[in-house]
Amino acid sequence: MENIDSVFQRFRDKSTDFARDVSQLLYSQSRVTPSIAAQVNLTLAKTVFSKWSIEILTVLYSVRAVSYGDLKRGLRGITSRVLSEKLKKLEDGELVQRSVVSSRPPRTMYSLTEKGLMVAKLGEPVFLYMGYKEGLFNAPKFAFESTW
Repeated sequence: MENIDSVFQRFRDKSTDFARDVSQLLYSQSRVTPSIAAQVNLTLAKTVFSKWSIEILTVLYSVRAVSYGDLKRGLRGITSRVLSEKLKKLEDGELVQRSVVSSRPPRTMYSLTEKGLMVAKLGEPVFLYMGYKEGLFNAPKFAFESTW
């Protein structure tokens, strides 16, 4: 049976080949310079990985859809203002969608868009690798408390 490290190494190699192939296709069809690409990549990274954004995306990937109130309760320490701003920025980036459920009282639900789901799925191997290297999968199940 193959060990986990070699599975991750194989994935890394395939991911490297994939990124190279996609980069070649994209750059051959555009006039984007490396400096412009770096600026765009930095903006994208700040959108996805900034404080609270990654937490919001992770929760939405895990639970699929959540109300504003449940999201705020689950993200301990976030203020209403910051949560609203982050959700708006993620909506503007087409990573998160907002829908109003007609109930009494009406509820606002948040979920990932197709683009947001793609970003989350592409990032999932990173979380698996980090969890594996941090010993997450060796810890007793009762050691983790979930708010969801």
